[in-house]
Amino acid sequence: IVQGAFFDDLRQESAAVISSYDAVGYAIGGLSVGETKDIMNYFVEFTAPLLPKYKPRYLMGVGTPEDLLDGIKRGIDMFDCVLPTRNARHGSFFTWEGKKNIKNKRKKKINIFKRSIPRHKGNQSNIHKFKKSKIYRNR
Repeated sequence: IVQGAFFDDLRQESAAVISSYDAVGYAIGGLSVGETKDIMNYFVEFTAPLLPKYKPRYLMGVGTPEDLLDGIKRGIDMFDCVLPTRNARHGSFFTWEGKKNIKNKRKKKINIFKRSIPRHKGNQSNIHKFKKSKIYRNR
């Protein structure tokens, strides 16, 4: 796990030591601990290229959809975080329209599968497969 708090030189030294081991993959830690998104993204962007190019890069403790996309843009392959599980335990979940809370709909019957499927340009086969799926038909 690459550490180094918010210091370029410490992260660079840590990455050099960690990369000297022939591990299956490498982790970036010590981020997403209360710093701003800009600072976190800066250090992810700084640290990821210091790790071996053809090995998986794992960012610890990041779990919002926005953070996942930011990490992917900066060369991260894997993530884990308690946030999605914690949110689910309390009735919250992420959708294309933002964070929702199922407990707000306690007295109203809702179907999480009855949502608009985002239309993507190009090949539509994945949408047709979803519409033919057992889950979609049995709603």
